[in-house]
Amino acid sequence: MKENLRQQLLKEYPEWHHNPLRLSIAEIEAPYLVLNHFFECYTLPQIRACLQELVYDSLRAEDTDAPSHVTTHEDIEKLVEAAWVILKQNNKAKEQEENLKLNDGESEVEQNEVLAGFYRAINNFFESFTLPFARDYLLSALKAAESKRIWNKAAPTDLLYFFESMEALLPAVYSIVKKGDESKKVILPKSPNTCDLTQYHLYCGRYDQLKPWDYFPRSLSAKEYQNPYKALQKFTSGASKKEWKDTLHYLLSYALGANSLSELGVNLELVRISEELQKMLEACHLIYVRTAVQTKKS
Repeated sequence: MKENLRQQLLKEYPEWHHNPLRLSIAEIEAPYLVLNHFFECYTLPQIRACLQELVYDSLRAEDTDAPSHVTTHEDIEKLVEAAWVILKQNNKAKEQEENLKLNDGESEVEQNEVLAGFYRAINNFFESFTLPFARDYLLSALKAAESKRIWNKAAPTDLLYFFESMEALLPAVYSIVKKGDESKKVILPKSPNTCDLTQYHLYCGRYDQLKPWDYFPRSLSAKEYQNPYKALQKFTSGASKKEWKDTLHYLLSYALGANSLSELGVNLELVRISEELQKMLEACHLIYVRTAVQTKKS
């Protein structure tokens, strides 16, 4: 529903309304000048007082200091637009910096350290959650989000922590795929015995009470089991990192709420989402099991 409302609001404005309107070309090119000018005109106590007075005057609607409020409004509008420009510039700079790091901007040793960090993120997830546990939490959250029943498998904070951990996996997954450095330890050689379920060490890792079958990546194809990077490539090509983060936020919100997704007009393809998230988890688990990043439990 929130997304539908947002789209309706966006349709009311032409495209040029999504760019600065108050700023001059010189100010757009140097937005920090706007910030400098703003804080030369207002100290923090002064702007707080101006905003407070503006609110109070709007409530009283009598004897208002209209000219000064108009000036304050224009200054704040320019400040917001300048902040927007700076944010866009910073995001673009960060993206360029990440691209440099993933290509020619680092030495081979530094790139290996960055790659190891991505694998540690996967390692950290499965140090907190076993694969069967992660599957159970994910599927139960999906079920709760599509029903009027509130998720009650454990304390709400447990589900919050699980979804935070899932979201923390996304940067590692997208970075590993983008970097294209595939560990030879992860990819199994093509042979008739590639999918031999008795080779527990290829998909179980360390397990306690549960049976090996509980750890088998049943959502993956034979090729994806042999090379789990293929599953991650499909996962990242289907949606952006931001889209997956938004999806996880929706699922968490409605799993812990009394209303269902469909009831409130939020249309998510839950079957597809379930399949793709399970594939991602199972592929990451195979990477976790087959790499040497694991640390022994004390």
